[in-house]
Amino acid sequence: MRFIHIAQVAGRICRLFGAAFAAPAAVAAFYGEWTDIPGFVLGGVVSGGIGQTLLGISRGADDDLRRIEALSVVAGVWLLFAVLCSIPYLWVGFGAIDALFEAMSGITATGATILTDFESPGRGLFFWRALTQWIGGMGVITLVVAVLPRLAVGVRQLFFAEAPGPTEEKLAPQIRKTAASLWRLYAGLTAAEVVALGLAGMPWFDAVCHAMTTLAAGGFSPHAQSIMGYESALIEERNQAVAAEQLRLATEQYRVGSASFLDLVEAETVKAQADRERVASIYAYHDLLANLEALVGARLRP
Repeated sequence: MRFIHIAQVAGRICRLFGAAFAAPAAVAAFYGEWTDIPGFVLGGVVSGGIGQTLLGISRGADDDLRRIEALSVVAGVWLLFAVLCSIPYLWVGFGAIDALFEAMSGITATGATILTDFESPGRGLFFWRALTQWIGGMGVITLVVAVLPRLAVGVRQLFFAEAPGPTEEKLAPQIRKTAASLWRLYAGLTAAEVVALGLAGMPWFDAVCHAMTTLAAGGFSPHAQSIMGYESALIEERNQAVAAEQLRLATEQYRVGSASFLDLVEAETVKAQADRERVASIYAYHDLLANLEALVGARLRP
């Protein structure tokens, strides 16, 4: 195994990932959460610094990765990104284990959380939770393949190392175009859900966070009760529609080999949960209306 080649590719990925910290920093600045901004800046600087160091060590190495080297890059980058993603959580006072757990849950789009206090964290941190899950939902390496054309032959090895068992016949001849197409669809569906949830009455910031985590099939929410906390049947309906679209996307990804069976099951679980929440919201509406009718002594429904 040629470690210098692994360092070369991992360095480029880390340097690119450092730019992701700018988004939550901008959100924190917009909402005046100045004490949280240094945590995002530190995360970006550390990520970029690690990337630049790895590039310096591997100067002169080419990008032609062997299969085992690509697998090493993918495994190493996922673990490293979890540590990098934990930096903003550490900055605001999370314990080391809690910060790493929340970061790992986000970047792997798992959705488990240790967060119980949804009032203290700033919006920049909530946006960071959603962003890590959104990036992890499609796959860090798939994103890198889409935006780093200089990886040349290493692109194919990285893509196959990230995707759970695709064959070359199932994918477009140009791997970078395949990855870019997946991300355009992913981003387009996310934007559509933001608009749908916003027009349904959800606060726009919450709509952005929910859109990113719904499409990732993860479920992080800035509200303690998730989507049910907004008590809106229309929002539940829109969320149900997006969950169905995410299931369709996951099914297509599984068909071409860029998603695993577990990803498909996870999308099916999210869809089932959205269906249950939709039914619960309708039941709550009619229950409230029935109580109101009993109170006023008159029928209010046609």
